[in-house]
Amino acid sequence: KEDGQRYITESYRLVDRVDDCNLWRGFCKVGTFDNKQGVIDKSGNWLLEPIYDVLCEETDGYWSMVVNEKWGVIAPNYQILFPCQYNMAQVVSGKGIILAMENHTLNRFDFNGSLLDSNVFSEVMDMTYNSDTYDKKGDRIEKVALCRKYMAEDGYWGLMNRYGEVISLPLYENINALDNNTYLCSFTEDKHILLNSKGQMIN
Repeated sequence: KEDGQRYITESYRLVDRVDDCNLWRGFCKVGTFDNKQGVIDKSGNWLLEPIYDVLCEETDGYWSMVVNEKWGVIAPNYQILFPCQYNMAQVVSGKGIILAMENHTLNRFDFNGSLLDSNVFSEVMDMTYNSDTYDKKGDRIEKVALCRKYMAEDGYWGLMNRYGEVISLPLYENINALDNNTYLCSFTEDKHILLNSKGQMIN
């Protein structure tokens, strides 16, 4: 207040930069002393109860939140649009809400929560392999593989054919072409499987 009196009587923990902790927009993200986060209004009333491990202010008045390492989305009216049950949540202005599913696929929703696109890709890459053909210097000629790899949720790759059709879920940390019909799909550095160009497992 202008007379120097305390405006809000409760005490909160600082979770953002000091410059970001103001109420000129009518709200402020704060933390409690048991390491939870919420949002208060100018009077100190909770707009979002302090039950979240992480709160991120997104675009257009939306919020993403985390509970037990699972993400969700809150609408501008402070109502839960998607509960905390996703691997990742991102609100992209003009494009919609991107959610990472349990199987690491990405789905895109409109701002009201209706599905727009399933299995969205963040990256698509060609793969190459050393063929059995040699050049004049005696080196093996590198060729582009029949399949490509695509990334959905950050860090997870799947397999698609040359027509853009998905033939495996994005379950792998990496995929490498061994030849035109054999792909080494790695869950971890020490755990792998082989898939053919139809996405079938090779024994």
